[in-house]
Amino acid sequence: MADFLRALFCAMDEHDVRYCVLHTWKGLPEALSSDLDIAVHPQDREKLPAVFETLRELGFSPIQCQHYAVEGYAFVFAWFSGSDFRSLKLDVVFAYRPCASVQIPGEQLVAGRVRHKGFWIAHPSTAFRYLLIKKTVKRDIQSLQSQQLSELVDGIGRSSAETIAAELFGERWKVRIVDSCSNGTLGALLPWLRGSLRRISIAHKPIRTTSHFFSNSVRLIGRWFQPTGVCLVVLGPDGVGKTTLVGRLADELRPAFDGQEIFHFRPEFLAPKAAAQTPEVNPHGAEPRRTGRSLAHLLGFFADYWLGYLLRIRPAMARSSLIIFDRSFHDLVIDRRRYRYGGPLRLPRLLARFAPPFGALFLVLDADENAILSRKREIAPNELKRLRSAYVNFASVVSPAALIRTDGRADDSSSASLRAISGHLAGRFERRHATWLAPDAPPTDETKPRQATQF
Repeated sequence: MADFLRALFCAMDEHDVRYCVLHTWKGLPEALSSDLDIAVHPQDREKLPAVFETLRELGFSPIQCQHYAVEGYAFVFAWFSGSDFRSLKLDVVFAYRPCASVQIPGEQLVAGRVRHKGFWIAHPSTAFRYLLIKKTVKRDIQSLQSQQLSELVDGIGRSSAETIAAELFGERWKVRIVDSCSNGTLGALLPWLRGSLRRISIAHKPIRTTSHFFSNSVRLIGRWFQPTGVCLVVLGPDGVGKTTLVGRLADELRPAFDGQEIFHFRPEFLAPKAAAQTPEVNPHGAEPRRTGRSLAHLLGFFADYWLGYLLRIRPAMARSSLIIFDRSFHDLVIDRRRYRYGGPLRLPRLLARFAPPFGALFLVLDADENAILSRKREIAPNELKRLRSAYVNFASVVSPAALIRTDGRADDSSSASLRAISGHLAGRFERRHATWLAPDAPPTDETKPRQATQF
């Protein structure tokens, strides 16, 4: 983490970017408690591609760009330290506009910035204003942020703090706000303060409120058509290590996304499974259903995928969530015995071409047959050989996909998967956000794992 932060601050200074860290800078650059919030002068926006290219050359690759506000962007950078995956979310604002009644221009955010331990931090009064507004809008405050508000009140003086509070929330709130900031009890006031901000916006600035609403709506519509979340589909025969890998990926990728959901085969929008239902021990041991029931189940699965995708998965991806499927509809074509499908194979093959999720990265797991049989013996050796061949062939014809070996250490398969995912996301960033990269940036192959220091 410290290596990335030092590289970032050096690149900002090298390219003459006027920036400042907005809050919670006490432990930097050695430690960071959450995302890194920085303000950048709007006239220096065009310099950021050069900064990002410098970071890429050092092995820190941008893999996400979340346009979360009208003038706010969250960039996720990822890198490997040896075989360990690392990521950090960089929150960049060129102007802070959380609501119509509050708009802090970027020029004001960086005005009076102070040099601190080799990087720039916001002026104490600016930091107090920004942090107070942000925690009010989010209705959440961490202990370190609460501690910094108390320190900022001491730094700028109670009189200045009350003036800022009165400008934002009105005279009647200023004493209570500053008192709560000083004694660390602001969290209890946040729901009331957020309501006050909304009332001020609607009552005193209706035109700006309407304009802000439409600008934000355009941004949200854009995120629906170009979601910042990602979908991973993990496939492979029973015993190859899917459950272990899914758990590791969920843990490692959590900081890079705003949420996550894990599905087992289908979204379960239709006929959800009971929470207490025990998994089937030997799914390959049951007899296939007759043709009529097989087709009914097949069409039910297909409908479940579409409804679940439109009403649950796609909205979650628009909110920058990580979606992981442990098996998917395509698995039914390869391992139809597992799903007791006894109908014609042509129909599931056809439906698989139109079954969501779309644009997913397929991680196809493979291992030596003896290694798989040592974990699960329910599949006959001949059937296991057929399944392995079918999965490997699927990985060679579908795109994007990565074939991951799991007969070694769990850390090795996890690292290989994370490299493939990082490459996929880096390639997507280049296609969607070329304006944030230097014009002569070399292209990347999103389907191939990268070197230890580059994606």
